[in-house]
Amino acid sequence: MTFEVYIDDDRYSVLQLLFVDARDEAEAIGKADALLRGNQHYRSVELWTDEEQRVVLQRPPQRRRVG
Repeated sequence: MTFEVYIDDDRYSVLQLLFVDARDEAEAIGKADALLRGNQHYRSVELWTDEEQRVVLQRPPQRRRVG
């Protein structure tokens, strides 16, 4: 199966689009999660198939040090 992955990257004003091949949705979610964890600039990753959003993975907000 082919899944669409939309990536919100803090360096760009538009989403990036990637296509991911996976055996099933669980494998596609794993690949989307690996993308998010693999790049510190990625704020979120959306997984779509058949024009339907399947999952949104988000990086926790960064805490800023005060002082």
